[in-house]
Amino acid sequence: MANKSSTTRKIQRHRQITIPKSMFEKMNLSEGDFVELVERKGSLVMIPQKLVDKNQAWFWTKEWQQKEQKAEQDIKEDRVHGPFRSTEEMKENFEDKKEDNE
Repeated sequence: MANKSSTTRKIQRHRQITIPKSMFEKMNLSEGDFVELVERKGSLVMIPQKLVDKNQAWFWTKEWQQKEQKAEQDIKEDRVHGPFRSTEEMKENFEDKKEDNE
């Protein structure tokens, strides 16, 4: 395991453990963050987690992220339209594109 660092800590009352400041900062943790605890071959592994608000979870689905990647590629390859000065200008642009494809 690369960049492995280790320290020994005493389990305090209420099963609490203090994370050393250097590790806390290196892992970019903040008070109130969540961590996943995983038992792995007799070891306890702590994995930092970033939770997503339920109302924003759709954005992080595999399907949506694939669409985001496609949109980013379209932008890079200049396959975008606009900005438009009005709704009418936008409609005209898409009507022209529709006629080109027919």
